[in-house]
Amino acid sequence: MVAYTLVNAVAELDAQDNKLIALSAGGFRDFTRIAESDAVMWRDICLSNNKHIVDAIDCFQQVLDRLKQHIKNGNAQGLQKKFEAARCVKQKLVD
Repeated sequence: MVAYTLVNAVAELDAQDNKLIALSAGGFRDFTRIAESDAVMWRDICLSNNKHIVDAIDCFQQVLDRLKQHIKNGNAQGLQKKFEAARCVKQKLVD
């Protein structure tokens, strides 16, 4: 859901200045590769798991809103703590 939403958001921003997609690099392509997946398959996944997916989206929105507030308020310490926490979780993931 994040990959599809990010690609759609970038497309909307790109429609305003026609440069964003052209300037996107490999990291963006790697992060959003799932958005190239079969739309019918993801539609069916969403419809058959809607409760869990909506719950996950709600959680994601809350976390993103907190991050947004740190950015909006210039809260350097809050931002650093969130980034460090994410880094610790990521380092625990098995490759």
